[in-house]
Amino acid sequence: MDRRLSLDGLRALAILAVVLYHAAGRFFPGGWSGVDVFFVLSGFLITTILAREVAETGRVSAGKFYARRVLRLAPALSLLLLFEIFRSLFVSDRSEILQATVASATTSKCRSQNG
Repeated sequence: MDRRLSLDGLRALAILAVVLYHAAGRFFPGGWSGVDVFFVLSGFLITTILAREVAETGRVSAGKFYARRVLRLAPALSLLLLFEIFRSLFVSDRSEILQATVASATTSKCRSQNG
């Protein structure tokens, strides 16, 4: 399956809806539905990738699949964590923000290892 720009556009609109909801929820109350749209599109794309792998090799390599996910998501997660750590330096209750960031990173890592 070649890249479908229309799906990229729909995912961008879904993300924009969520961002608008968080920025001005009372003016954009349905923005949370962007999460559902994003997950449906992501599920479709992942299923398509797995189906293509089965068609080409006859099986799915879970190790390769998760390695690709890590390579795709780790840079964004790293950037987010660096931003949050930097931001925590300028927040009045630094220790609480830093603890929340570390807890979030630990939880994210544990979830990716377990499931």
